[in-house]
This record gives sequence, structure tokens and C-alpha cells, in this order.
Amino acid sequence: MKNKTQDESTRIFENDGYTNQIIHVKRKVTKPSKIGVTDTHHQDIAKDLSKLLADESILWLKTKNAFWNVIGIDFIEMQSLFEHQAEQLQKMINHIAIHIRIVGHTVPASFAQYLNLTNLPEHVHTKNNGHILIHQLLLDHEHITVILRKLVQRFSNDFNDLATSSFVVTLIEKHEMMSWMLRMHTITKPIQ
Repeated sequence: MKNKTQDESTRIFENDGYTNQIIHVKRKVTKPSKIGVTDTHHQDIAKDLSKLLADESILWLKTKNAFWNVIGIDFIEMQSLFEHQAEQLQKMINHIAIHIRIVGHTVPASFAQYLNLTNLPEHVHTKNNGHILIHQLLLDHEHITVILRKLVQRFSNDFNDLATSSFVVTLIEKHEMMSWMLRMHTITKPIQ
């Protein structure tokens, strides 16, 4: 059997439900098209998006923690809020991962990698009060929003990648909306 080259992939197919056979398929390795963004810039973009993916994944886990562990008189309302936000974050995570693939790189996909890449601090919970959890999640959303604003400028100005910059703007809008929702749950007196 000859050695596999970079342009060759191995696929395993099930044959009659009983045995597997290995078939070598020649294919060209997919690279991003030449669209005015250099390979080096694509690599830098992928690194920045990987860090963002780590932040979003850690925030998703913190939000799921709040969903799973919140207690208090407003349990149902808090759990609904946290569940909705976790679903939104999961969609954002998928879009970021896809964008990393679009620029021609593999996606980090383990919590060990995320812990090495993330900018978010770990919060130690002594109580699972909904308002404490909201405050901590709000800090994380705001932290990510600051990072996203810097990335918009970096992708646009430094890398000439308006598409990725525009994509990041949509993430800012989603974080701002989620932050607003969290803030509204912390108001104790009616706004006048």
C-alpha cells in the first residue's frame, strides 16, 4: 500500500453491514479562495476566532450552570432566561466554528483547549441565587463585548476582512441584547 499524500484522504465505508473496507480517495485539500485576505491573515483570524470560540463556550457552560443550579423564589423565571440564553450562545458557537472552517482552519473542540484560550475568569459560586448568577454572567457578556469591538477593528483595518468584521458585529448585537435582558432582571424598582 502506498503512503498517503496531503491530497489524499481515507474513508471508511460499511460493506453489507458486516465489514469495513478502507477506500483511498484522491481529493484536493480545500484552502480559502484568494479574496484579498492573505494566508497569514487567515491564520491570525482563525486564532482570534478560536479564542472567541473558547470565551463563548465557557460562557455557554457558565450559563448552563446557572440554568441547572439556580434557586430562589424566581426559579422558574430565571431558569427560563438562562435556558434561552444558553440556546442563543450555542447557535453563536456553531457560527463561530463554521467561520473558523471558512477561513481554512480546524476548530478547537475540547474544554482543555478552551481553558487555555479563554479570557474569561472563573467565578466561584458560594450561592446559586439568581441575581448573583446574573451579575456574573453579565460581567462575562460585557467582557466579551469589549473583545468583540476590538476584533471588528482588527479584522477590518489590519486584515482587510470586512466579512469577518461584519460577522463579529452581529455577535456584538447578540451580546448586547443578552446583557440587556440580564440587566432587566436585576432591577428591583420600576424604571420611571
